[in-house]
Amino acid sequence: MPRYQVVENRGSMTDFELVRFHATAMQNFASEEEAVAAATEYLTSVNADNALTADEKNKNFESYMVTADGIVLGELDGEKWFLTDPKGEVIKTAQDERGALRYELYDKGEVKVRTLPGS
Repeated sequence: MPRYQVVENRGSMTDFELVRFHATAMQNFASEEEAVAAATEYLTSVNADNALTADEKNKNFESYMVTADGIVLGELDGEKWFLTDPKGEVIKTAQDERGALRYELYDKGEVKVRTLPGS
């Protein structure tokens, strides 16, 4: 049975590595759902647990995770927090219409859940 882990890259040109300095996200998980929940908790700690206002947080997030529901930035005010376009619609992919990385995500860390190698 596969196990899962949370990994991230800290910029657009680095390899993925294990999340550090967050006790929950550093664990190995028995299910993908548990790992996604830990990744969301990690994103919340990175992006939302600070003194910025909600508008400032939307412009100054540090990391993101692409899911089937859209680009997740963590939880804000008890609800899942997604990256939105100027119209308020959830952005679903990391690429723009040309296939390039969206400008909002440039130089941001990407968090992923992957299968633990060898499991």
